[in-house]
Amino acid sequence: MKKSFLLILSLLFFTSSFSQDPHFTQYYANPLFLNPALAGGEYCPRIITNYRNQWPMMAGNFETYSASFDLTLDPIHGGLGLLILHDDAGNGTIKSTFASLIYSYHTKITNKIDLLTGFQLSSHQRSLDPDLWFGDQIDGIYGFVYDTQDPLNQGIITNNYLDFSIGTLISSNSFFLGFAAHHLTEPEEAFLSSGKLSMKKTIHGGAVIKINGAVSQTAGLFSGDTYLIPNFLFKQQAQTEQINIGTTITNNILSGGVAYRRSFMNSDALLFVLGFQKDALRIGYSYDFTISGLSNYSGGAHEISLRIQLPCIPKKIILNPIKCPKF
Repeated sequence: MKKSFLLILSLLFFTSSFSQDPHFTQYYANPLFLNPALAGGEYCPRIITNYRNQWPMMAGNFETYSASFDLTLDPIHGGLGLLILHDDAGNGTIKSTFASLIYSYHTKITNKIDLLTGFQLSSHQRSLDPDLWFGDQIDGIYGFVYDTQDPLNQGIITNNYLDFSIGTLISSNSFFLGFAAHHLTEPEEAFLSSGKLSMKKTIHGGAVIKINGAVSQTAGLFSGDTYLIPNFLFKQQAQTEQINIGTTITNNILSGGVAYRRSFMNSDALLFVLGFQKDALRIGYSYDFTISGLSNYSGGAHEISLRIQLPCIPKKIILNPIKCPKF
């Protein structure tokens, strides 16, 4: 099973191909990865970390880590952000790491509608360790005895490149709608032959519905205003596309949500999210329940997010708080 998986993995990444980005179920809990316009979206400085383990039942599963920091600064009329992401495919066979600097310009269209426009510059590194799945030439009796001439077996191979992305978001107290275009230059990222990092186009949005009455006035875990936030996400990269449709319900402390993810061709997973917030700490957990043909073999996906809200730098807040889902 492991050898078959890694063989398929090698065919995907080392022929002339178009690579694709990792994805997160809690995409609003990783806002700078979703859309560079969201840098400084909560005004006060914040630190966010994310971890995703995809297909844990399969040998050579995918693990993705990310960390970000962002804040709003009045003198530059917007937000600054730093995003670092590391993706490990095949237990170290292919590793991808990038670091991004992000600037988002914040302005108002009307008193109730805000516009954010983000610009992202990223430095990428990909590495391939052929020793983890390509053996040497095999003698049927004595084992691995012949030196290989395969260029893939000449040590770890790396590829480095720069990348540029943009995004925009329009929001109010009752709706939000964003668009992002990542990898505008479609840089070459193949190791031995031609292969582009295809442009990724993302549209995301939703509505914010305040739930009035006793539910929002109850003490304890259910205290404070309660909001129902139906939302959607569509993204397309190379020959693949993804559609998420879901809803979350959230108050000052608890959040919960369910969503459905599919491509144009087939269903992928049901997504379940649970979040908790207390003072400066926000933590979320999600599980992808696979409903595609991989349901008996993949083990779905587990994801954890952690946000730490730092004290605000004194400033005049101009924009309305963005009412995107917390997770």
